[in-house]
Amino acid sequence: MKVAVVGLGHAGVKRHLPVYAHNPNTKVEAICDPDSKKTNQVGEKHAIPNRYTTIEELLNDIEVDVVDICSPPFYHFDQARSSLEAGKHVLMEKPMGCTIKESEELKSIATKKGLELSVIHNRKFYPDFVDKVNRVKSGEIGEVIRYESRRYRSIEDFWKTADPDHWVHDMKAGYWGEFLSHHIYLAYQFLDDMDIESVNVHKHKNKYEWMVVDDLVVTLSHSNGLAILQYVSTEDKEINDRWVIGEKGEIPLNYRKQIKGQPERYINENKVFFKAVSERLRDKISSFTEQENTNSKYDAHGLESHKPQIDKYIDSIINDTNPPVSWDEIYTTNKLVNEISDQIISKID
Repeated sequence: MKVAVVGLGHAGVKRHLPVYAHNPNTKVEAICDPDSKKTNQVGEKHAIPNRYTTIEELLNDIEVDVVDICSPPFYHFDQARSSLEAGKHVLMEKPMGCTIKESEELKSIATKKGLELSVIHNRKFYPDFVDKVNRVKSGEIGEVIRYESRRYRSIEDFWKTADPDHWVHDMKAGYWGEFLSHHIYLAYQFLDDMDIESVNVHKHKNKYEWMVVDDLVVTLSHSNGLAILQYVSTEDKEINDRWVIGEKGEIPLNYRKQIKGQPERYINENKVFFKAVSERLRDKISSFTEQENTNSKYDAHGLESHKPQIDKYIDSIINDTNPPVSWDEIYTTNKLVNEISDQIISKID
């Protein structure tokens, strides 16, 4: 399948391009970015001759099967609509649209034209997360009654929050309007039909004026229980905790920082997690660097999460099967992020 990648930032260059280069069913025929210098640099490095600065030029000049949109969210709707109307399948980085109305319109066009439209929800495809979702589905912890997520880190330790000129700060609710999608769709794997119970925010008097709020706690309700999402962006000690709790037990969902009061079982599971990931990444990196196209290098996230989702998306087109991310998951995530963003804005006005 012939692919065009639109948007040559970190995701487009470090994650999407290498995945297509190593998929035997795809070839990147074109790239597009408003920065012509960047398109030439990336085109030379990855041997892609067809380079454009607007999606209109691309769609009018070359035939492709799939348009993969990795540009900032403000451009998603127009670029996706143009691509769908031109008869192209569309995959895009989150979110599908900046509003529910935009997402619904894109879905309507794709359905009418029989095209595959989907969004990257990459973190649900990490092998360790997939394994633990399957453990939950097998009934290991009984019916799920709660999902919890806690993310603490300093604004200065993350490139998106540290840069006051990064596009995430132009989103509705700033950085949170982009960041929350990951955590909503991860919770969705266990508590699919969720509503907002409460949104609490706090803004410290500090030098980071570009952050809409610094701390955020969101509680989502489900007929079976709650999803509790807690985020602090002014904490020097990084913490990244997620776990799912059922009637018969609980499962930590990814690596955990050792913090005061943390049960020993989590610390032990961390050691197993880090050892497994280290070995798996080493094997994968060694395997891919032996292939011919050594210009297309992955980062660790691309190896672990983007590759399985993009490969499954391409397979769904070829085999006419369901895409790896359902419309209901996309819609629910988009809807909740927009509603939470509205509440964040209302609380600081």
